[in-house]
Amino acid sequence: MKTEKTDYLVIGLGPAGMACTLMAHSMGLNVTAIEKRKIGGECLNYGCIPSKALIKACKVKYWSEHANNFGLAPATLKPVSVFKRVRDVVYTVNQEKTSKLFEKVNVILGEHARFIDPYTVETDNHRITAKKIFLCLGTRPRLPSEVKGFSSIPYLTNETVFDIDDIPESIIVLGGGPIACELGQCFRRLGSNVTLINKASRLLPKAEELASSVLEKVFREEGITVVNGANVVQFERAQDKVKALLDDGRIFEGDTVLVAIGREFDYRDLKLENAGVNHDSSGIKVNDYLETSQKHIYAVGDCNGYRLFTHAAMHQGMCAIMNSLIPGWMWFMKRKFKNYVVPWSVFTEPEVSSVGYTEAELIRLGIKYDSEILYYADYGRALADACETGFVKIYFKRGVKPVILGATIVGENSSEMIQEWALAIQKKLTLYDIMFLQHSFPTFGFLSKRVPESWMMRTLQEKAFLKAFIKRWANFS
Repeated sequence: MKTEKTDYLVIGLGPAGMACTLMAHSMGLNVTAIEKRKIGGECLNYGCIPSKALIKACKVKYWSEHANNFGLAPATLKPVSVFKRVRDVVYTVNQEKTSKLFEKVNVILGEHARFIDPYTVETDNHRITAKKIFLCLGTRPRLPSEVKGFSSIPYLTNETVFDIDDIPESIIVLGGGPIACELGQCFRRLGSNVTLINKASRLLPKAEELASSVLEKVFREEGITVVNGANVVQFERAQDKVKALLDDGRIFEGDTVLVAIGREFDYRDLKLENAGVNHDSSGIKVNDYLETSQKHIYAVGDCNGYRLFTHAAMHQGMCAIMNSLIPGWMWFMKRKFKNYVVPWSVFTEPEVSSVGYTEAELIRLGIKYDSEILYYADYGRALADACETGFVKIYFKRGVKPVILGATIVGENSSEMIQEWALAIQKKLTLYDIMFLQHSFPTFGFLSKRVPESWMMRTLQEKAFLKAFIKRWANFS
C-alpha cells in the first residue's frame, strides 16, 4: 500500500472535525479527512439538527391544540409523516449544504482509521503520514448493558430514533439529561404515554435546581410521568410490551425504551497505543492547548471529555488549528481552550439555558455573590405570547463592581438570550454594562436589561444611606 503524505490529517468529520478541516483548508494547507460514517457526525445526523426539526413539529402540534390561549379555536393535528420530514431535513442539510463545503477537500469516507505509529494512519485502502493529526472522534450513546434483560428488549437511542415512522403508544425514556428531556416531551406531544425514569434526583442535574423544578412541573402538567432517583434493575418482555423493574419494586410498562443515559468513549479500533496517545474511560488526555501526550496530535471536541457540546467542539477545532500553527517558543500566543466560557441550552419548552457558575458551584467554591431574578410572568411580551413560564436569574460579585458570574434563563428564546450573558462573563462585564446597553423592546432579550435595573432599584431601596445621599444631592443640584 502506497503511503500518502499530507500536512494535516483529521480523523472524524463531526462538528470538531469539520471546523478543523475547513479552517486548515481555507489557509491553504494540504488536508486529508477520514470519516467512517457520515459527514456532520452526531450533531447533523443524529442529534442537533434532526431533534430540532422534530421539536418544531411537536411545537406546532401542541400550540394548535392549545390555540384557545390566543382566542382561537383549537385544532387536532395528527402525525402523518413527522419523522420522514425530519429525515428530509437532515438529507438537505447534509447533501445539499454541508457536503458541498468539502468538495475540494480530500475526504476518505466510509473507512475506519487506525494508527500504525505516531505519524502514520491506515484505513481500509489508504496509508497516510501527516505532520499534524487531529482526533475528532466524538462519543456514542451509553447503553445499560449491565441491567438484566436489556439485551432482549427493543430499544432506541438518538442514533436510531429518527428512523422510525410509527409513533409508539407508550414509551419508557431512560435518563433525565438534555436528550431524554427533549425527546421525552416530543413523544408526549406526538401522543405517546411517556414514562421518564431518571437515576438522578432531579431533571437536568447540572442545571439550577429552580430550572429543574420548573421543567418538571411543565412535564407533569403535559402528562409525562417523571420518576426521579430511580434505578432500573431488570427489563422483561411481556408479549408486545417492555417492563422496567425498579430497585424500589415499582414496575413501568411501555412499547419500547428510549435510552438517553449519557455518552461513552470507545477508541479501541483506532489503536491509540500505537501512537502513544494517553487516554482512559473519561476521554483522551489533552493539555491547555488541546495537545495530547504526542504534541503533534490534538484531541478535539467530545473525545477529550470536556463539555460535550457541538459548539464547544467547533470552538475547540478553531483553537486547535490556530495553536498548531504557532511554534513552541511562542507558547504565549497559543489559545487555552478552557479560558472560554461555554453556554448551553436544552430545547424543551420552556427552553433551559445556562452559562458560567451555578449557585451550587459558587457555594462550593466559597465565592461571595449576590443574585437577581426576574420572572417571565411579570413581563408584558411574555403574557402577550402566552409563554409566562420561566425566569432570568443572574449571579454577580458583591460590592461596588458587580461583575457577572453566571446566568440561568428558563423560558421562551432563552437559547438566544444566553449569548449576551456568555459574552458578558467572557469579557468580565458588570451589571452596569448590561443595564446601560439599549435593548430593543419588547423583545425577550429586554428581560436581560430589566434584571440589572431591578437590582439597582432593590439596592436603592435597601440602602438607606444611598437614598438619603440621592435626596440631598437632588436638592443641592
